[in-house]
Amino acid sequence: AIYRIMKTLIIGKNSRLVNQLGINKKKNIKLISHSDIQNELNFGVVYKNIFLFSFSYKMQENISMIEKIKLFSVESQIYIISSTSVFSHRISPFYKYPRIKSKMESCAISHGLHILRIGYVVNDERPLNGGEYLITHPDDICNFIDSPLKVNKSNTVDLFKYISLPMNSFYKIFYSFYLSALFYLGEYAFVLRPVDLILKVAGVKWYGY
Repeated sequence: AIYRIMKTLIIGKNSRLVNQLGINKKKNIKLISHSDIQNELNFGVVYKNIFLFSFSYKMQENISMIEKIKLFSVESQIYIISSTSVFSHRISPFYKYPRIKSKMESCAISHGLHILRIGYVVNDERPLNGGEYLITHPDDICNFIDSPLKVNKSNTVDLFKYISLPMNSFYKIFYSFYLSALFYLGEYAFVLRPVDLILKVAGVKWYGY
């Protein structure tokens, strides 16, 4: 086998977040897609840390990724998950994306991976509509990738901050109604999907999945 020492392996070449962070321009990082994991194993490549951004709607493919990652000899194996997806799954298990992400988090922990939870990734919070958010700055993620040693102290690291932005009267009433409906409906909150789509088109970022 050929052994090459590199600092960090990022799995998620086609991830929108990875592209947003500009990881492909960073030094001492190798960026691959999940389909390339086996090739890295075959060549016996050694890394210091591995970050998993990739995601599949097929749970077995996600499990396969995690199992392959565990075959690497590294200091840290870290799975990236959105705090919003975990929150949405706890309200209603009928949202497919957060349901699978939540299962992936449990699977990753059971396999010994660390978890990095991030919020809504935004450079500047000022353009956001009024409301409550868990946000993460892109630089915070990049800095964590450069120095992830603090994750070793805990299985899970929350890399986000809570902010509450002022709302005009209309948004305040609608926001209050939306949250009340969300919690009242519980597991049936998926019926709010048409409202979520309207909010998405309107550029509002505090709707559910």
